[in-house]
Amino acid sequence: MALRTSVSKGIQVVESGRHLPLTLHLHVGHTIIPIERLAESPENVRSCLYDVMEYKDVKLTFKCETAEAARFYWIHTRDADEEADNEGYVLSGVTGEHVLYQYRDGATYPWRCGLYHFELHYQGKTYFGAVAIKPKNVSDRQMAQIHQVINQELRGLVLDYYHFKRTIGHFNHDRTEPHRRFIRWYRENEAKLLRAIRDIETRCMLQIEKAYKLEDIPRHMDNRCLRLQHSYRGVIYQGTKFYNRHWQTNWDNDENRLAKYVISQIAHELMKSLRSLKVLEHEAGEINDSYSNVPQFPEKIERHTIRIQTSEGENQGWDDPALDSSGYRRWQTLAFATFPSDQAEATKHLLKLSARLNTPFWNRVENRRPKTFRLGTGTPSYRLLYELWKEAASQTRETDDTLSDMPAYKPTSVLYEYYVLFGVLRALRELDFLPDREAITIQLQKSFFRDGLKEGTKVSFVKGDCKIDVTYDETLAPNSQVALQNRTHFYGHLRRKPDIRIDLYKNSTYVSTFIIEVKYRPFYNIHSEFGWTNTMEQMNEYRLISYVKRNSDGQKEYNLRAVYQVVCAYPGDDDQPIVTPADCGTFLQYYPNENTDDPNDIVGFPQLREMMKKWIDL
Repeated sequence: MALRTSVSKGIQVVESGRHLPLTLHLHVGHTIIPIERLAESPENVRSCLYDVMEYKDVKLTFKCETAEAARFYWIHTRDADEEADNEGYVLSGVTGEHVLYQYRDGATYPWRCGLYHFELHYQGKTYFGAVAIKPKNVSDRQMAQIHQVINQELRGLVLDYYHFKRTIGHFNHDRTEPHRRFIRWYRENEAKLLRAIRDIETRCMLQIEKAYKLEDIPRHMDNRCLRLQHSYRGVIYQGTKFYNRHWQTNWDNDENRLAKYVISQIAHELMKSLRSLKVLEHEAGEINDSYSNVPQFPEKIERHTIRIQTSEGENQGWDDPALDSSGYRRWQTLAFATFPSDQAEATKHLLKLSARLNTPFWNRVENRRPKTFRLGTGTPSYRLLYELWKEAASQTRETDDTLSDMPAYKPTSVLYEYYVLFGVLRALRELDFLPDREAITIQLQKSFFRDGLKEGTKVSFVKGDCKIDVTYDETLAPNSQVALQNRTHFYGHLRRKPDIRIDLYKNSTYVSTFIIEVKYRPFYNIHSEFGWTNTMEQMNEYRLISYVKRNSDGQKEYNLRAVYQVVCAYPGDDDQPIVTPADCGTFLQYYPNENTDDPNDIVGFPQLREMMKKWIDL
């Protein structure tokens, strides 16, 4: 760790070496981090990088040596349906502090692991620093291996396309993001663009101008007709031809040519984004289901329609008046994170814009950029079109100092759940189970929304007379009647939402369930030899989950001991064995082996596979 800069020197500016007359410190938990260096250019911000451990309280303290106030802008994130808002913190007075995050009453940690930037505005200038949010319970190398395993199964799942961070271009970790950003921009501005085009069409159709033609009979003559009649050319036709006035439309003018050129350029950017996403999808397709050598069953796949089967818990949620509108909008949005849906959206926009350009009005406008580059300085619709064109051109240009919205990583706890989930799918493949009817990737994509896997995501496997359903994060029915009505068959009274539920059927008859609860927490927080932690109580209550069906006589038939085993997966503890039996179930260390370069070398995976094999073979 670098030595602290003395208070008299203040913060050093890396480009010039001069010092600002103020000091800043980040208090992360019990660690104090002095902010010693800032950069005037975003290109140099990596030399001003400070590490912040996730899930710890963060506070900023400052000391000013002048009376002039400064403003501090911390990490800026937002959800897709929120407006950008970052008012910053005023640094005034001799000393002071601002709380950036404090865990209180279950407050959600606001930042995801990854790189961000912050800004200090002082004396009319902006200074930049960088922050790396670090994972708490795994190392950076292990986090990278977790990302790699998830992307092997379903590329793009590590990113949250609902939650964005506004930061510097070279902190971007998604090659598709410039194209996705352009599609998002177009979606938000399509109504304005089409409104401007319609307004131009309407105005031009209503505008007529005078034109003069030589004709055999005099009619509709005005003062200009008379002047033309007595001009040198008019004298030649004296008595035989007459200049007459006519009214006509003139759509093929310089303004409309330029407008058509601008619209065509925006359509061209849409086409480029669509083509680029197709290329990247082809590259991503090379990392697909690891069972690629298994023959695929014939199927009809609707590329641009994703159909989801919802559980009863979700159906109850739609009717629940307490469900907030932002949560409802999240599930109603059409912009999913999958490549096909992004392409579908771009295709839809492109077809609509192309249809507008192929109307009779625009067909009469020459498709050529005029020599003079003036776009309707007096007409609002032309000006709006020009401003939209400038914005469109800036969306796909990205340099190291570009500030733009880009998707953040999903929360580490969610990524760890996916990591364990894909370990379960891998264990079943290694036990010679095959995907049921559809490949694993296709089954997962049906529940792949832009903010992650949907609750109740299900993947099915078969092997001989055995069938296994792996269900992720599904809320169970509260009683047997609701379970039968929704044909989910499972119900519970207390804890009703296990992270991973694995159901075994033999000869189409339900046998039992294997539950895995995933905790991204240290062992001492979830286990105790002398009492019951919340996690242990939760595991014990999962054993009360039951299964119900109707027999041939229409009577309810119960399995009140449906759960065979409850396993809690956690990121590991050097002082504990890999498998720890307990009163409530089994605790299993499950984390990447950072001593190897193989992301599939996972501590705890062989033990998980063996536990599942023992259960299936009963």
